[in-house]
Amino acid sequence: MAQSPSLSPTTNQSDEADEVEEGRLLDGFLLLAAGGSSTPEDVVSANLASLQIVDVADEDLTFFVHLDRVDVSDNRLSHEHVLQQFGRLPRLSSLALACNSISSLQVPPGILRHLQSLDLSYNGLHGDVLSQLSSLRGLVTLNFASNCVSSLPPEADVSGFQALEELILDNNDLVQFVQWRALDAMPRLRKLSLASNRIKRLKDDMLDADGDAIQYMPSLQELDLSSNEITSCSKLPVLQLMPNLQRVYLSNNPCMKATGGAAQRIPGVEVIAEQRKKWYLTGSGCHQGKPKVVEPKLKLDRKKLRKVRSQPHVPAFRSRGMPQLCIYDEEANQLLVALKSVPGLALRPSSGPDDRGRQVALERP
Repeated sequence: MAQSPSLSPTTNQSDEADEVEEGRLLDGFLLLAAGGSSTPEDVVSANLASLQIVDVADEDLTFFVHLDRVDVSDNRLSHEHVLQQFGRLPRLSSLALACNSISSLQVPPGILRHLQSLDLSYNGLHGDVLSQLSSLRGLVTLNFASNCVSSLPPEADVSGFQALEELILDNNDLVQFVQWRALDAMPRLRKLSLASNRIKRLKDDMLDADGDAIQYMPSLQELDLSSNEITSCSKLPVLQLMPNLQRVYLSNNPCMKATGGAAQRIPGVEVIAEQRKKWYLTGSGCHQGKPKVVEPKLKLDRKKLRKVRSQPHVPAFRSRGMPQLCIYDEEANQLLVALKSVPGLALRPSSGPDDRGRQVALERP
């Protein structure tokens, strides 16, 4: 396997040379440590998130023939051939590359044939990358949230997503329906998320002049439009052109805030608005609002409270004001009792007839 030293910054001969960013090389030794095994054949999954990885020693990946899931989120990968590098893993089915610095991708045909889940959220990718990703024929779930997507490629360029069932495009710039109309070329797409895209209406401005009936996305069942700018469900006529649509999520939209969403209806579609707690900034962090207390508060009078012990307290010494009532004499087998506080009583020791009886006789003088 290749050596894994930290990449040190170097400078070129020219005056305007760029420094190489410090970081870690993802090689076979790092994969063994993350997989918790001493042999590559035993590694099945590897969590490599937040390790400041800047490059991959792809020649080492061929030894991990059973590696199935890899998480390389929150690193510094930026190479456009990063998918080709992970393509050396023969059985990889889940790959997470969220929160890196990837701005472009080159996907040669025939790689990552077993890949089913791909997370590319929080990068700098544009919509034309989807035409490259369409060569991943077995992809089922694709997370493309928080990128720079303002439009999608034509239908012919994304027709390769024959197995894709869930697509997440949250927090992009897909404002109008015409910008993502090409998703109609994905025959198995069941779940689509377009939250936080500044959507105000969904209307097909390119309907046929003849008025022929048109249907889009015949397999789509769930559509998430949360956190947009939709003021009324009447501004979503495109949803009536999706024959199998069952649920639409409209949480955190103006139409659900004004009247609580009770008056918002879409024929044949369930409108869902989940109640979410608000987030508040506090210093360098954030927190959610605390729920209101419904139960009445108990009012305590602190002046009447006194400290108590959780366990009974037995004093180690006798109080000064308490008289001693009796003394037991072991040698004489007698119990000497003195009741000085009772007037008219005198003390006379008395022993029992045998060792079993220890009686005390008190007689008046």
